[in-house]
Amino acid sequence: ATDDTTTGPIGALARVVREHAECSPCLLRECPIDHRCMTRVTSRCVADTALALLEETVLALRALFAGRPWQGGRWVPALAGPLLPPGSPPVWVGGTKDSALGVAARAADGWNAWGLGADTFVARAGELAGLATGAGRDPAEVPRTWAGIMLVGRDPNELATLEAERAGKGLAMDIWRGTADDLRRFGDRVEGVGATWLIAVAAGPADRSELLAATLRT
Repeated sequence: ATDDTTTGPIGALARVVREHAECSPCLLRECPIDHRCMTRVTSRCVADTALALLEETVLALRALFAGRPWQGGRWVPALAGPLLPPGSPPVWVGGTKDSALGVAARAADGWNAWGLGADTFVARAGELAGLATGAGRDPAEVPRTWAGIMLVGRDPNELATLEAERAGKGLAMDIWRGTADDLRRFGDRVEGVGATWLIAVAAGPADRSELLAATLRT
């Protein structure tokens, strides 16, 4: 095993995830036994570390964007700032799993969900509100946002044609698909649970962006 204190990665962005092994560090090129120093580092351990780093990074960015120094934590060192040029953009956390929802609820200025259907988005938005409350925050501090690829037809016949063309090109079909009326209803549902942004990546012909914009304005 590598000695993480002398031959491990260096630099402000490097992080080491390790579990103790009796024979580590051995500095051998090949393990003569069972690679226990590697197999004891589980995927769950790595994921938890990445989530902790993400959460602390979000808190550090929010502090710096607000003009305050970051005092430092376990994962992100102290940062005095100021950030230049100055600004205060919201820091969103995106993701649809429980872990991402938790980080957003505790630390972020907003939550972004990619590609969720209306029912799932509504349910997850409710869970986000509960997590924010449990973290001592007003749910309104963590607005919900939606983003995804959208294939919109003016009517069912046009939508069917666009779907067939997309499938014929071998493109992914696990995207939002519907008519203009479906899109209006979808927009109303996500807005109804507090969504402040709907970010649509238009699929299909070149005029779909205009159709999306015109539909959501009405």
